[in-house]
Amino acid sequence: MNILLVNFNIPWQGGGTFYRALGFGRALVELGHRVTLLATSVDNSYTFEKYEDQGVRVVLSPSILKGKLRTGWDLYEAIRRYRWIMQQETFDLIHAFESRPTVILPVLGVIRKRYSPLVMDWCDLFGSGGAVEERPGYIRFFLRPIETFFERNFRTRAQGTTVINEFLRQQALALGVPAEQILRLPNGVDLASIAPVDKLEARRRLNYALNGSLIGYLGNSYPGDAKLMFAAFKKILAHDPSVKLLLIGKNKIAPQIQAGLEDNIIESGFVPEDEIKWYLGACDILWLLQRDTVTNRGRFSMKVTDYMAAGRPTIGTGVGDVGQLFDAPNSIGQMVSEHPEEIAQMTVDLLQNPNEQIKYGKFARLKAEETFSWSKITHQLMKFYEKVI
Repeated sequence: MNILLVNFNIPWQGGGTFYRALGFGRALVELGHRVTLLATSVDNSYTFEKYEDQGVRVVLSPSILKGKLRTGWDLYEAIRRYRWIMQQETFDLIHAFESRPTVILPVLGVIRKRYSPLVMDWCDLFGSGGAVEERPGYIRFFLRPIETFFERNFRTRAQGTTVINEFLRQQALALGVPAEQILRLPNGVDLASIAPVDKLEARRRLNYALNGSLIGYLGNSYPGDAKLMFAAFKKILAHDPSVKLLLIGKNKIAPQIQAGLEDNIIESGFVPEDEIKWYLGACDILWLLQRDTVTNRGRFSMKVTDYMAAGRPTIGTGVGDVGQLFDAPNSIGQMVSEHPEEIAQMTVDLLQNPNEQIKYGKFARLKAEETFSWSKITHQLMKFYEKVI
């Protein structure tokens, strides 16, 4: 099959939807399909850029908008994308990841001119009640109706819908998408790229202290979730001032949230894909602390599958489908409430129990291998594509 994946993110700029589309794309190539992934150029305003990633043809479209507006809102980019797709041979299937203008408008234009089955992916709740509510007041007021319109008004135009969790499946059903046209499809993980490594070897490689406790957190965080994380970390330091918190990758956590804790925080900055395992492997425990909000219920954080693949225990609040990963007897770690005191106490207890860390880490890696490899999840997706076609 010749498959087009359409995404609005700039590659490797923190957009989880790009990683999701690329993960499926790589696995589809391994199954013998031709895959093109259309994403957004980091700074080009005139020409399309092209490169190959493990067999996936990645095409970056030009955009005239800058900064945060370069995330799916550029009508110029939408027009350029439509023209580019129409110049290609007909795709056997188009998979649109989310429905911002630069994704949905060119795709709808193309399928009106020449038929390709359309599958739409829903992996984040952006509109009313979702991620838009995490934005500053004036931006939230302006963006909420626009984000909500594009998120909710095109779902029934597709012949198939993939959703990342049960919450978004229910949202799709409420919009009128037939149940038989929906596939719940969590994020996967590259088990070869992220694998368990020796903790001491990882710390030597990164020049971190060989002794002492290290808690890890991968990627970005909403402001409210970051406040919860650092409130818990303060209480841990009251018990043991030597504990360090490693923030892995680029993050946008406001400096005032971390104020007074700088001596105990390590920020890695951007980490290449093939180096993430060393940062995760250097940690004793990994954190996934999210408040129980509509925004977080509409997600399935990609970091949790990375944590599992790394073979390290997770302490998390278990919001949405993630909570199932903490079910006994093969839990990936320990589930906590949103109270900083409880998070701190459970973290301290687990830091003092290396045998429990090893047990949870083994369960986590096994669950990643059995359920969350990109290969296994993409086999489900391929069967769904065939059904749609």
